[in-house]
Amino acid sequence: MRKHFIIYITYDGILEPLGESQVLRYMIKLSKYFNIVLISFEKKSDWINLERRTFFQKKILTEGIEWVPLMYHKKFTILATLFDVIIGVITCILFIIKYGVKLIHVRSYVPALIGFTLKKLLGTKLIFDMRGFWVDERVDGGLWKPNGNLYHISKVFEQKLLINSDVIISLTYSAVSEMKKFEYLNKIYKNFKVIPTCTDLKLFCNENYSSLKLESTLNPMFTMGYLGSADLWYLFDEVLVCFKILKSIITSSKIYIVNKGNHDFILEKLKQHNIQAKDFILESLDSEKIPGAIKRMDIGVFFIKPLYSKIASSPTKFAEFLGCGIPCLVNSGIGDLENIVNSRRVGVVINEFDHQTIFKGLKDLLLLKNDITLRDRCFNAAIEIFDINEAVQSYKSIYEKLLEH
Repeated sequence: MRKHFIIYITYDGILEPLGESQVLRYMIKLSKYFNIVLISFEKKSDWINLERRTFFQKKILTEGIEWVPLMYHKKFTILATLFDVIIGVITCILFIIKYGVKLIHVRSYVPALIGFTLKKLLGTKLIFDMRGFWVDERVDGGLWKPNGNLYHISKVFEQKLLINSDVIISLTYSAVSEMKKFEYLNKIYKNFKVIPTCTDLKLFCNENYSSLKLESTLNPMFTMGYLGSADLWYLFDEVLVCFKILKSIITSSKIYIVNKGNHDFILEKLKQHNIQAKDFILESLDSEKIPGAIKRMDIGVFFIKPLYSKIASSPTKFAEFLGCGIPCLVNSGIGDLENIVNSRRVGVVINEFDHQTIFKGLKDLLLLKNDITLRDRCFNAAIEIFDINEAVQSYKSIYEKLLEH
């Protein structure tokens, strides 16, 4: 029987793919145990899609979740964000009064402004679900100056958040180790919990998918897979170099790229690397078709810029590859990837991107592919580390302990 009310705040819209997969799926499962008030900030471009909006409204209502969609504002960025925060605070206060809410769960830094304000005003308990080192990501991504005012102000706020949050949830153990070195946390006990980016592995590990046939031009030959975004944090040029090296080892190889939104960028990169049309497939697929697509790949390859902020990252695609039994070639310096890959023997990690290092990494991965226990190891690693049901149980335990006191 659901007794307690929880307010969950996300700055990602539920109508966005990320909001659906990384917020709504969790909330639906948690709504079996708690009354959930889900506050999201929806982008106008998503909201005007009446068919999709109506579908989600009905679905969320059926699950017994009270969804409060607020509008996301972008124009005049700083003022727009402050406006969203103020509206978020006022909205939450109304629900705190209405339901007697004692616990706020915030996803990332902007919602954390709302949660922190409510904690100071009304004494509500606060779960800070970091989702990464957001302030440092802004610098690493070239959006903020490393010594600029925005950076320093945000770092002060980050410090206050880390000190005052009742529970801090990190995507990686690497990030927790780093935060414990922060001088202002040296003598303070903080309740850190690690919950990586998980996925609904029933979609990926279900053996019914092994016979799934997608309409595609893929031939039964060795296929290197690439999944998701190719710009910003991703080293896509290095991935294409890797494919050309693979093709020198296995001449019949193809690269199968599943992506939404970067096709012009990807096609230009393929042209620059002189990769012929017969050697690649570029598709945009709905989420329900992703598992079948991955299972047509032999290996997964993705490289991410090894920047400071990336020690707090947990790439969803890694969980999805493993859930389909596919080993990966990745680079070091990204969250807990290196430790998971090496300890579980589910792929190969490289430290450099020169020809010789990539060649050796590929050879080692191809050798690993001959291990008949590899597929099971990938499955088991996915289930033990990245299963959404395990993550939900972790959240449930955190909620219950905070609500006890």
